[in-house]
Amino acid sequence: MFKSISYNMLLQISFRVFSFVINAILFHRVNIELIGACNIRLALLYTTIMFLSREPFRRALPTLKEILDQKRFNKFYSTLWLVILNGYFISLLMGAVWSNLLEKPNEKSVPYYDLSVYLCCLACMIELCGEPSNSLLQMMYKARLKVIIEASSLLIFNFAFALLAIFLPQLGALAYSIARLLYAIIFVVTNVYFLKKNSDDLNQKEIKHII
Repeated sequence: MFKSISYNMLLQISFRVFSFVINAILFHRVNIELIGACNIRLALLYTTIMFLSREPFRRALPTLKEILDQKRFNKFYSTLWLVILNGYFISLLMGAVWSNLLEKPNEKSVPYYDLSVYLCCLACMIELCGEPSNSLLQMMYKARLKVIIEASSLLIFNFAFALLAIFLPQLGALAYSIARLLYAIIFVVTNVYFLKKNSDDLNQKEIKHII
């Protein structure tokens, strides 16, 4: 148990340090206003949508054993899809707020900001499609696997954002949203893949037919 916790902490710290290095490079190579708009405005939009959409469901997750003992797995799994519906509504609402009610950055310094807001909302919708699979992995106590999926996806996001912002500066804020779309797709695909790969750990019929 202690070894697993130590491994997860070390892994998360390593990924965070690497992300910090990439961001440090960005600050020296890219317009500060663009970095500010992406890392504050668009990042806040993403964080707000994802927190309001999935955090209440994640906090309320029981263990897989509790669900199976009460023989209500199908009903519980169906409620996990409410995360997606909830997220779609919140994404549309927050997208409208960010585009129409909040102050926008200078278009010359941060081009394509409005389009980036909507693409960021789309990325949130895509990422939420992987939440049911992610929740099952969490309920199966696959903590290390969960950390690897989220941290590696975050690394790819930071790397993609850095490449686009440095080598294609004409994209403006789109660099952030495109990288966020890539992150969302990788997050969904890896969650579904590893859930299927670990399906041998699940012998119960009510789970097998879903996977």
